[in-house]
Amino acid sequence: MAEPDQPDRTRRTSITRMQRQTAAGAELISLCQTITEDGHLADQEIAALRQWLDQNRGSDLPAVAFLSETVERILADGKVTTEEQQELYRAIETVLPPDIRVSVRGTRVAGERAAKESARLEKQAQQEERARNSPVGSWDFMVAGVRHEGRPEIIQRFARPGRIAYLVRDRGNPYSRSAVEVRLPNGMQVGYVPEEHAREMAPLLDSGHKHGAHIKKILVGGRSPIPIVVASLYSAEADRPEAVSEQQVPQAQHPPPLIAATGSSARRGCLLLLMLLAALVGGAAWAIVAR
Repeated sequence: MAEPDQPDRTRRTSITRMQRQTAAGAELISLCQTITEDGHLADQEIAALRQWLDQNRGSDLPAVAFLSETVERILADGKVTTEEQQELYRAIETVLPPDIRVSVRGTRVAGERAAKESARLEKQAQQEERARNSPVGSWDFMVAGVRHEGRPEIIQRFARPGRIAYLVRDRGNPYSRSAVEVRLPNGMQVGYVPEEHAREMAPLLDSGHKHGAHIKKILVGGRSPIPIVVASLYSAEADRPEAVSEQQVPQAQHPPPLIAATGSSARRGCLLLLMLLAALVGGAAWAIVAR
């Protein structure tokens, strides 16, 4: 409440009953009602108010001087922030007669509540999207079982750092109920996820989780090259370009005969050597008998 020796600012700036009967008072009220009917002030509406105030600067209405000072201060830096829009809106409420002020204020409050609710829902949607697209688990591992069934040759010919890899459940594997195959884009297998990681991945893959994986690098210098794979699992609803479902994994392809043959070259070499020795021994035996 204002002090007795100080005039009430609301009473001093608001349009009185007599002032609203004047042309300037009626025009200002109509303009204020128009630009505030949707609960916020657009830039063009502020410009229209400023133009009217400039045209009526000589008016003796206290509301004109009050709004002019407010508008010029807000527009001094050439831009209007959300806070400044709200300040001007409240200034307009101040100059309106009490019966009109109530309605205009109610529209503003309803608009602010709607804006807050919209911002809350948008923030919630962003949080849900981040959660949906965040990995539920990530692994960095050396592929196991790379020395069997021609896989060294497959790795040498087709595996490269940066290339996509796929995780495929091998549900019929007789050695592990959690077996997860590592497959290349051409459908050829390079090995398996190590068992300790497969036990974590298998239930997620079985429940429909998507996955994304790629070859980080390939270790060379040992008996066979070994791919290092980085893999992440996501929810079934994930919307990420690298996240694929089981149905999107390339169909299994058998290696070409040459690769399959070289995959067991050492074993085949031993067999051939034994057969050659047997033939030589047999030939020598026949030569003795012939004598």
